[in-house]
Amino acid sequence: LTILDGSGKQSLSRLAASISSLDVFQITLRKGYSITDLKTDLSALYIKAGQKGIGTVFLMTDSQVADENFLVLINDMLASGEIPGLFAEDAVEEITGAIRNEVKSQGIDDTRENIWKYFIEKVRKNLKNDKRYNYTTPKSFLEQITLYKNPLAKKSLELQEKINRLESGLVKLQSCARQVDDLKDKLAAQEVELKQKNDDADKLIKAARATPALKAAEEALNTLDKNNLTELKAFSNPPEAVLKVGAAVMCLMPPGGKIPKPAQRDWKTVKASMGSADQFLEFESEKIKSKSAAAAGLCAWVINSVKFYEVYCEVEPKRLALEKANAELKAVRDKLELINKQVAQLEEALAKLTAEYDTAMSAKQKCQEEADRTSYTISLANRLVGGLASENVRWRESVAGYRLSEDTTPGDVLLITAFVSYMGCFTKTYRVDLMENYWRPKLSELKVR
Repeated sequence: LTILDGSGKQSLSRLAASISSLDVFQITLRKGYSITDLKTDLSALYIKAGQKGIGTVFLMTDSQVADENFLVLINDMLASGEIPGLFAEDAVEEITGAIRNEVKSQGIDDTRENIWKYFIEKVRKNLKNDKRYNYTTPKSFLEQITLYKNPLAKKSLELQEKINRLESGLVKLQSCARQVDDLKDKLAAQEVELKQKNDDADKLIKAARATPALKAAEEALNTLDKNNLTELKAFSNPPEAVLKVGAAVMCLMPPGGKIPKPAQRDWKTVKASMGSADQFLEFESEKIKSKSAAAAGLCAWVINSVKFYEVYCEVEPKRLALEKANAELKAVRDKLELINKQVAQLEEALAKLTAEYDTAMSAKQKCQEEADRTSYTISLANRLVGGLASENVRWRESVAGYRLSEDTTPGDVLLITAFVSYMGCFTKTYRVDLMENYWRPKLSELKVR
């Protein structure tokens, strides 16, 4: 009995059973009443109706459904009259043996299968339920309204949450795709910058190749020796005065006792005549003075001239060589000073180039690392976007479906709540007929999706 409490359904059922001379069977709930107990009661009811042939009313209210599994047994009983597994094998043998003669009297073969079908048919006959009425009250309508509001609000909230979640995911996917494009542009710019850094570093490397040549020039400059600058060459021709003194000596001490002619007074002949130093040992002014005062003076002049010549020949080349060496030294010092300035400039330029090279290499390495990181990030992002490409399409379709469900949810919930409120007592055929031929067309007429 599914009618509302307090409507007199049990009293009317008992009255109808009494008028129809039918027994009333009703389960008695107790503590620990289970589906096994229900099967025991139903088996007793089946024996009473099928074996003994007693017409019986099975009275059961919704308050007596202690377990939802009870409804499975009740549904099988109402649908086919037979409840699978209700009787054990020995009970089946006992029932078939008890009604075997009755089956034979009806002209039916007394096989076990035929006897059992006969038994179930008697159960259906004596437990037949016909001409049911379902009364709709204002309370039913109010309960439907309450039932409509709660699922509608819950379903609408669920749909909105799903839409928000998917739309948020779509926004993130779009944002990720834009970030990938930005990273690609950034990577392209970094690659251009990296190429420029490489070119700058190569230029600095080429400029730095001047360093070995500079060091070689410094080493060559350090090998300069002062002694090499003071070397002097011997005279090729003596001064004219020295030649005259030599001629005078030749005249005073002619070789072979004969005064040479002016043409014979050359430097070679003079050096030859002066090669014998012993001849000059007795050529002293004191000895000559004893012989001739005038010759002594002349002798002193000659001797002094010779001494002057000798000193001159010894000192003058050295003086000239010294002047030349001083001039060369000054030139070398000037050149050295210029080279030192150039070296200082080159060292300064080298230090600057080295610093620029280090800076360029550092910038190159940093740019390379940034490019590698950007490339790795793009790789991960492409994998993510590629992996979620199908999800992007599916999510968009799901959002469109949820949007459509938002429009159809009120009508769907209305049909569900109406079904629960009013169709519980009807058969499947009547439910389908009412749903498809009356309710849905009416909702379409009212433009309820």
